[in-house]
Order: sequence, then C-alpha cells, then structure tokens
Amino acid sequence: MPHFLRIIRPVKDWTTLDMTEQEEQIMSEHFLYLEQKFNEGKVLIAGPCEDRSMGVSIWEVESREEAERIMYNDPAYKAGIITIEIKNYRVSLLRE
Repeated sequence: MPHFLRIIRPVKDWTTLDMTEQEEQIMSEHFLYLEQKFNEGKVLIAGPCEDRSMGVSIWEVESREEAERIMYNDPAYKAGIITIEIKNYRVSLLRE
C-alpha cells in the first residue's frame, strides 16, 4: 500500500504567537481527526515540531486520491488555519 508524507504549517506564526481560543479548539478537533484516522490504520505516525512551526504525519492509504480526500478534510485545514503539503513517500525502515 502506498505511503504519503503530510506536512502541515500554521497560517500564522505560532512559534512566537499564542493560539487564540478558537484556534486551540480547532486544533483539538484536528487531533481527534488524526486519532480517528490512526485508529483506522491510515496514519503510521503523526506529531508537531516542538517549536510549533509545523507538523508531520505519514499515512498508508490506497491511493493519492484517497490521501488528498482524507487529508484535505482535516478540520484545521477546512477552517483555514493550516496549510497542507502532500508528498509521495516510501517507508524504507520501520521499527515494530
């Protein structure tokens, strides 16, 4: 099954500015969405950089079309507070 790397970046600089209450709520929904996809077996790994400049996740889904459909349905993307970049990715080593 193909893998995809998803890079998300906040639209505004969260490394120096705090999130608003609304952004925090949306990012909570974002986390729950990722957790749901993880539990469905579609996400291998996900998490933010500690400086909040970006987040990275690796997905295992049937096709790029499925990856885009799922990833662009993320509540944070739909709310316009993050951007998404998707790259075809090959997992070469994976610790069990």
